[in-house]
Amino acid sequence: MVETYVPVIRNNRFTGAFEIYYDITDKRAALDKLLTRSFIAILLISLALFVTVILIAFRSLNVEAELRQTFSQAFKERRAAQAIGYYSPARILFILFSSIFTVEMLVMFFLSRLAFPSKLLEFFSDSLLLVVLLSPALYFLIFRNLLLQITER
Repeated sequence: MVETYVPVIRNNRFTGAFEIYYDITDKRAALDKLLTRSFIAILLISLALFVTVILIAFRSLNVEAELRQTFSQAFKERRAAQAIGYYSPARILFILFSSIFTVEMLVMFFLSRLAFPSKLLEFFSDSLLLVVLLSPALYFLIFRNLLLQITER
């Protein structure tokens, strides 16, 4: 229900007011239904893209496994490198994409439960939480491996 007052002014004097009521229940229900459908559609698209990335990553792992069988010496060297924490590029991408997807879904779920006074604050909070929660994964998957590569050379 929306309630509005319209002043009536004659000769620069307030003489009264109209009080107008407007029922927006149906429009509000339609908007809520549209938002729910939109959220479900975005969620399904996100899940489909996530599954696609996982399938591509698994395919990359299968190709890598075939290459390992072909080059046994390179496989032994890679096993030694894995003992010190090295992961294949396909595995790093898979873990990184999974981490980003999971953290973003959790952050968006958490932030949807909060009421922000402005969209700017909500966007800033989303970005800040995403960076803070993904920093360990980025460090252990990328930065540390780069440091290991640099020290080996």
